[in-house]
Amino acid sequence: MNPGSHLTSAQSVQGDEESVVYVVDDEQSMRFALSNLFRSVGLPVETFESSGDFLVPKIRRAKLPGSRRAVARRKWSRFARACS
Repeated sequence: MNPGSHLTSAQSVQGDEESVVYVVDDEQSMRFALSNLFRSVGLPVETFESSGDFLVPKIRRAKLPGSRRAVARRKWSRFARACS
């Protein structure tokens, strides 16, 4: 196998249909450059300015029983504020 041959087409790097590349960086220019790079090979990309922006929505959608979900949301909200 030729080194790097696995990156020769968008199809070869796409993987399953639900794969997403998450770019987390506080510099808008880096988010822009990286998202363009990944999109150029056919990968879906979501960008976030901070770890809190990335994590809090994930916790909100988590499938946890009611009381555990509330505890997780409070903890992640505190974490997100600390990271901002």
